[in-house]
Amino acid sequence: MTNNKEINFNAYIASIKEEAKPWIIEVHKYITKKEPSIKLELIYGLPGYKIGGDYIILKINVQNLAIHVSSFDLVKKFSKDFEKANIGKGCIRISYKKYKNLEILKNLIDEMINDYQQIKPKK
Repeated sequence: MTNNKEINFNAYIASIKEEAKPWIIEVHKYITKKEPSIKLELIYGLPGYKIGGDYIILKINVQNLAIHVSSFDLVKKFSKDFEKANIGKGCIRISYKKYKNLEILKNLIDEMINDYQQIKPKK
């Protein structure tokens, strides 16, 4: 059980450290522009996005942004592209100083959203 609860994005941004704000804002804008039905919510007690049956959780650490992805296959697939990142089984830790843009992360998000859009119920 994930205990999902929608989060007020502006309140969340106001509460996080300055180094992480541009990253979180960019990821949020990117996800919600690509698929407006996806909302920031608490997943396992951390802010993240439920995308179909998968999720992306964003954990702000002192020196990096830890991106936890439920699809271990996607993490493995994209791990070679994150050459300067610390990669775990379902986690990618991106240093605020080593990465200046999030294009690789956006590619991973694209794949998750594209998969979701193919299976999501039509209204």
